[in-house]
Amino acid sequence: LCRSAGDAFWTAAALNVLSEIWGHIGRGDEGDALARDALSLASGSGDKWGEGWALGILSVLAALRGDTPSAASLAAESIRVMRGIDHYWGLARAQLVLANLARLRGDHSDALDRYAEALGYLRELDARPDIAWCLSGLGRVAIDLNALDMARDYLTESLHLSRATGSRIGVARGLEAFAALAARTRDAERAVLLAAASSALRETAGLPPLSAARADRYLALADAAVAEALWARGFALSPESAIALALEP
Repeated sequence: LCRSAGDAFWTAAALNVLSEIWGHIGRGDEGDALARDALSLASGSGDKWGEGWALGILSVLAALRGDTPSAASLAAESIRVMRGIDHYWGLARAQLVLANLARLRGDHSDALDRYAEALGYLRELDARPDIAWCLSGLGRVAIDLNALDMARDYLTESLHLSRATGSRIGVARGLEAFAALAARTRDAERAVLLAAASSALRETAGLPPLSAARADRYLALADAAVAEALWARGFALSPESAIALALEP
């Protein structure tokens, strides 16, 4: 409808929304094609918001397929565009990509700085799903730094926000983050149960599955027979029961 009406702005916006959906359900190639279409349309029509948004989506998709140099370059370009129009949400989302990349390469200082900047913008906007994403990243960094009380605080707020906003992908990520925290504290039973519950929620919500490598890391925390039984129990937990387990002291 937007194309036939000749409305470039809303056509680009629709393409960006669709590309994000494809990314969430693990169809990154389709998402990438749509975001590139949006980027071309927005750039050609002077739509800086659509351009910056498309660049941010492309950076996320590049990160998901393991192309970290492209992800970093695209996120930096998205930040440049978003700063130019003073758009806090777009700026924060691109900073989250760079923060996640910094965390994955072990640059905790850079990750913390970028998460903190993004969190400031997102709290000002009350963008709760993205606040949850940011807090989850901060929690992961805190786990890496062995600041476990701080990690629990970040992850608790993140999981509460994901539940309150109905974000199933946020809850799934939150449960697995708590599984990582349990693994760090040597609570093997809780770690396996929560990882399995995260995997089950991903399956029922049609989200990309927990990778086999990550699942195997949790299963390796216990003897094979015990781990298999725990996984079955965790997989059968309702989301609310799994959240309650994660939030237990």
